[in-house]
Amino acid sequence: MKFFTEFLKYFVIITTGVLIICAINVSLSETHGESLAVGVTLWQIIGAGAVTAFVTALVYKRECSTKKQFIAMGIIHYILICAIMVTLGVLYGWMDFNIGGIIMMTVSVALVYLFTYAVSYISAKHQADEFNKALNEKYKDK
Repeated sequence: MKFFTEFLKYFVIITTGVLIICAINVSLSETHGESLAVGVTLWQIIGAGAVTAFVTALVYKRECSTKKQFIAMGIIHYILICAIMVTLGVLYGWMDFNIGGIIMMTVSVALVYLFTYAVSYISAKHQADEFNKALNEKYKDK
């Protein structure tokens, strides 16, 4: 059950980040999205979110015991996500398979990565603050 809830959490966060970056990219494109079939693209984005959330849940299934492991796992995860998104980007026609397209996709993945970590950090901090508040109230008089 924990794996499924982690998958759902990552799916929501990653897909939201991907949608924001896609909306920005379409807004800034010279064609202003005229070449995009919006209905198909939305399903492609949701599919990309599901694939990357699944990989993320698998990679982060194991707890890191050291900072070095955490950094290594983060780098491996970023490379995997970039490889997946470049592959999907080419298959879905989101990008050309050239150096410019690859750079654009890896930067987009980095932005989604930062968004995901920010949301995860805020969520975890809020949960920790709630736990600490409850513990302080419980043991205040003891």
